[in-house]
Amino acid sequence: MTVMDALRSARPESGDPEPGGAPGRHLLPAVATGVVTALVSAALVLVPTLLAWHADARSSVPGGSALDLGSSLWFLAMGARLHVATTTLALVPLALWALLGAWTAYGAFRVLRHRGPDGERGRAPLPRSATVALAAWWTGYAAVVAVGLLLARSGPAAPVGWSLVHPFVVLPGIASAVAVAAQRRHEEDLVDPTLARALLPEPVRRGFRPALRGVGTLVGLGSLVVVAAVLWHLGDVRHVQAALDAGGLGGLVLVTAQLSALPNLGLWAVSFLAGPGFQVVDGARTSLGGSQSGLMPIVPAFAALPAPGDFPIVLFVLVLVPVVVGVVIGRRSLAAVARLSGLRTKVSVAVTAALLTAVMVGALDGFAGGRLGTYKLAHVGAPAVPLMAALAVELTLGALAAVARDAWRLRR
Repeated sequence: MTVMDALRSARPESGDPEPGGAPGRHLLPAVATGVVTALVSAALVLVPTLLAWHADARSSVPGGSALDLGSSLWFLAMGARLHVATTTLALVPLALWALLGAWTAYGAFRVLRHRGPDGERGRAPLPRSATVALAAWWTGYAAVVAVGLLLARSGPAAPVGWSLVHPFVVLPGIASAVAVAAQRRHEEDLVDPTLARALLPEPVRRGFRPALRGVGTLVGLGSLVVVAAVLWHLGDVRHVQAALDAGGLGGLVLVTAQLSALPNLGLWAVSFLAGPGFQVVDGARTSLGGSQSGLMPIVPAFAALPAPGDFPIVLFVLVLVPVVVGVVIGRRSLAAVARLSGLRTKVSVAVTAALLTAVMVGALDGFAGGRLGTYKLAHVGAPAVPLMAALAVELTLGALAAVARDAWRLRR
């Protein structure tokens, strides 16, 4: 049975449900779908971990320990922090997190799509059937996550208590929101239309989508910079990869692990372009002014870092890249308002979108974490607050430039 077959078997076979059906008729399939969703999410991390563990001839640790470690890595991928020996590991691979989130959102979407009949809505944001279906789905999902927590706690890297809010609440919560947004394409009245207007100011409502696209643009540009740097130093990267002697399957897992962290490195590149820079180890900062040396972790992608030394002053022109992205955000914001809207309205929406983009990038960087150990590895990556502040200025300048150009064109 394929994964798709498992999800289909967990939902009702009939099309439109009958109003007089038993309450458990729709709850049990939703719970089962939640279980399947979490099991597949765990398998995406556990299977590669177990394969790499058993393929390494040097490993003498039993498979049970590999399962415990894989469970811990699953929690790390869902956003939890891990307590290893005397330190905390806090570096969430964002590409893997997005993959797990997309699959989780699909499971929640299937539950919404095939939920029970709607009753009276009242003043709730969602119909009661949708709320009950999502709650049942989360119950099955959380049950599997709880089993994984038991395994992870018995291993060498136990999840930190406060960070468990991410796998149990944050990730399924975001997935549910994405599922609701997807279901609204088929069911426009799924969400109370007055809810957003009551809770959010108009500039925030109109600027949210341009801001989301702005975050995607920045992370995509940063990731392209990382890929270009790796290709430019491909020989050095291959040399470090070969020195690790990970073997065929182990090497494939190592490459996959680095790809799962590509958006993380992309955020580091964005911080480099914006000005604050980043550091791989404490005391080895790379910014537009230059690069400092330090004892680097043995990670092949880090071989693509520039050689230590000062950079040409002309390199500071790269700070215009976030400004250009701000122009793009401003233009997308203008498309979200009426063409003949007042200048004040256009400025408020464009600036709000730019600031939301900066805040979301800073929050994403903070969530992704930057701690690989103690001492020199206690603070790794881009500084979230300086990055957010720099982007707020640069993106806002670009957004205002887009509004100014639009106003000039209207006056011609």
